[in-house]
Amino acid sequence: MLEYLKFGFTLLVSILGTFLSSYKYFKREIDKKADKDNVIAEFENVFLEVQKKVDLILYEKEIEFLKNQINENNKSLHNKLEEMRDDMKIVKECLLNK
Repeated sequence: MLEYLKFGFTLLVSILGTFLSSYKYFKREIDKKADKDNVIAEFENVFLEVQKKVDLILYEKEIEFLKNQINENNKSLHNKLEEMRDDMKIVKECLLNK
């Protein structure tokens, strides 16, 4: 009878140990998965913030480029208008001399 009790106790301890170790293993794996999901979510948030900052910087650079382009176009237009004035003076002188 004592042997049956020892065997039953050993069997019970083995089953409980198996369940406990399985529980701890699955809990650890779930925590790893939760941590991984958390890290991925944080990475996505940081990525979105960096992307917004990069977009803002690119927007500012584009605005600066457009302002410079407008200034250069205005200078070029002014120079061409000056050339046209000079040409108009020459044409006017020619017409008045005839």
